[in-house]
Amino acid sequence: MDEIELQAQLLCNKIVDIIEEVYAREINRLVYDELGKHCEGCKLDDPSQVHHDCLTMDEDGVWICSYEVAKERLNVKFLWRAAEKIRTGKT
Repeated sequence: MDEIELQAQLLCNKIVDIIEEVYAREINRLVYDELGKHCEGCKLDDPSQVHHDCLTMDEDGVWICSYEVAKERLNVKFLWRAAEKIRTGKT
């Protein structure tokens, strides 16, 4: 592998890393946003933690219940803008 191919491969790896990071951040935000929409405690803005199903659900349950809807809400244009900010160091 010559120097140009090596640099191209490193660049591709960096691009993949950036896209994965942006996707992970955004899908996590959307999953928990979706979870809050279905939590009675969040809807009522209840200060007690008793009525917050979102706090008692385990991590797997959160993702099982909310991932598909979050994935549908994913905004690809937002992902590209966020990736550009990371690439340029403006996060």
